[in-house]
Parts: sequence; C-alpha cells; structure tokens
Amino acid sequence: MSITSFKEDNEQRPGEETYRPDGTTVSTYSRSWLVLTNDNDDNAKTVFDHASAPKIGSSHNTHAAAKCIGRSATPKLIATKQAWIYVARYSTEFDIAEDPLDDPARTEWSTETFQAVVSEDIHGDAILNSAGDPFDPPAEKDDSRWTSITRKNVANKVPDWIFAYQDGANSDSYMIDGKLIAAGEAKVSAIHLGETQERNEIEYRVLTVTIHYRGEGDDAGSSGYGSGSGADEIEPWDLSILDAGMRELSSGTAGGKLRKIKSEDDGEFVASPVPLDGDGLALDDPTPSNAVFLQFEIYRKRAFDLIEANFT
Repeated sequence: MSITSFKEDNEQRPGEETYRPDGTTVSTYSRSWLVLTNDNDDNAKTVFDHASAPKIGSSHNTHAAAKCIGRSATPKLIATKQAWIYVARYSTEFDIAEDPLDDPARTEWSTETFQAVVSEDIHGDAILNSAGDPFDPPAEKDDSRWTSITRKNVANKVPDWIFAYQDGANSDSYMIDGKLIAAGEAKVSAIHLGETQERNEIEYRVLTVTIHYRGEGDDAGSSGYGSGSGADEIEPWDLSILDAGMRELSSGTAGGKLRKIKSEDDGEFVASPVPLDGDGLALDDPTPSNAVFLQFEIYRKRAFDLIEANFT
C-alpha cells in the first residue's frame, strides 16, 4: 500500500475572519488535496500518515498563527477506492503544536471572593469594642484573592512532584505568565491531572494548577505585613490572630500555672475572652493600638521552581 500522488487543489483554499462577542477575531482556512493510491485496501489512515499530509497542530502555509485543528480523508467517489480528497482545516483560535508536549502553558487570571474572620484593620490595629474586648462573634470581611489557572500538557504519567505542593505556599519568588510573584504571596489551591489524551499518536495529559494570591493590593514586590521594621513582618498566608482568652499564666511565664481571669471592677471571672499581652497575662487597659497578635506558619513552604519550570 502506498500513495502515488499528493497534489493540492489550488482552487479549494477558502478563508474566513470572524469577530466574536468576547472581542477576539478568529481567522479560519482550509486546504484540499487530491490523493491517489495504488491499493483498494488503502484507507483514511493511509492518507493521514503520509509525510505530505499536514498534521494537527501544524501551521498554515501563509498564516503561521493559524494551526491545523482538523483534517479529513474522504473517497472521491464511492466506486473509486484509490482516489481520496484530503482536507486540512486551520484556525487562529488555538495555539497548538504537532507535539502536544510543545503546546505553550495557558494562564487565565480572575478574582474570587471568600468570607474571612477579621481581627485587625488595614492599619494593623485590633478590632475591639469600645470597652476593649474582642467582638463575639468576630467580624468578617470579603477576602478577595487573585487566582491564576494554568494548564499545560505533560507526559502521560503522574508527576511525582505534584504531591508535595498540596496547599503549599511559595518559599521564594518565582515567575508565572510573565508575572514575578514575591515570596510567600502564592498558595496552591488545586491540582488537576486529566485523563490520557492523544494527538498525532503522542499520548499526554493536561495538568491544571490553580493558585491563589494574597498581597492586600501591594504591587511593590513586598509580601511582608506589619510596620515595615522587620520584627513584626509575616507572610501573607501565615495566620495572625488576636492574643485573647479567659485564662492567664499565674506568673506570666511559660512555666506558670493557668488561672481564670477576673474582672478588676467586680472581681468576677470574665465571661468572654479578653486581650492578652503576648506573655500570657491579661492586657491592662486594652486598646486597638496596644493589642497583641500572635503569628503562626500554617502552610508548608515550597520552592515553586518546579511550577515555574513546567508552566513557562
């Protein structure tokens, strides 16, 4: 079985441009060839496999951004088994390659809004009532986060590295989609590995990584929270929580015993948490500016170099 002629029909080369409601303009083309074979058992696969047949992902001969997205091989006549019409369809809508592993990573950005408990204002002062006590229940705020969703074709196996990044925050700066992300601002939210696919007889999977970002609107490249002195700086994904409770250390040291806190006014035990001073004692005359916050690192830190390497 072999092909004896693969000749393009120069009269069958239509093209079209279409504007879409999302603001994009898509160019589409098609090319057609008359293919002759020497065996009645030849089929569409014989035509597809010929070296002259454009493959999925190949570029149009006059518009490189238009990639082959579909192709067909149809017998010229029902009674003719050795003459075929091969058609390749092209579009600028998809940026793909013949080898699916060479497809570029694609990233889209958006914001998502969550509700989060808030214990301090934008100036770093505690949110307390007029008597200096925390609100019960605590106040909440919109927690809007930038989110990136990046998709990349990978080899047809489960990458070992993805298991180390579940809920991981970036320990150092890295680049994604041309944007430099400062240390501590990113956290992996979701990882999805699709089922096996095939293009041009090459198997692959689509890996999707969703990352959430925190920076409170700071685009200066700094991820630190606090006064700027360095001593009270924390990473955006670390937990900062008001030091408050209904018990205190009897000696004010870590080795002291716990005792219930009494109100100075009536000597009764307090019925709700009161601000503490960071050393385990009730805070004298608590105000929003002298309240103490405790910081905790609650997410594992990971170098995002593997994400950068696989998604650029």
